[in-house]
Amino acid sequence: MKKMLIILTLCLSSQAFSEEKNKEENMKQKLEEHKKMRLAHIDEKINHLQSMKSCVSAAQNKDDMKKCHEQAEAFRDQMKEKWKSFKKERKGDD
Repeated sequence: MKKMLIILTLCLSSQAFSEEKNKEENMKQKLEEHKKMRLAHIDEKINHLQSMKSCVSAAQNKDDMKKCHEQAEAFRDQMKEKWKSFKKERKGDD
């Protein structure tokens, strides 16, 4: 009887360990996906900032500066829309 209890206990503990390991792997995978997304977003912002720097450097007058400002506003609006869609998508995952 004691042997059966020990075997049953070992089986249940190994199952709990397996479930915990799966949770850890899932968390690691989600972390990697989040890192990948964040790095892509950072690269996108860096590219935009370099573009804006070039625009401002090349500006010859106030109208040119205005065009640079409009480009920056368009980029911000685009990023806002991406963020909204990401949040909406994320709420659907919960």
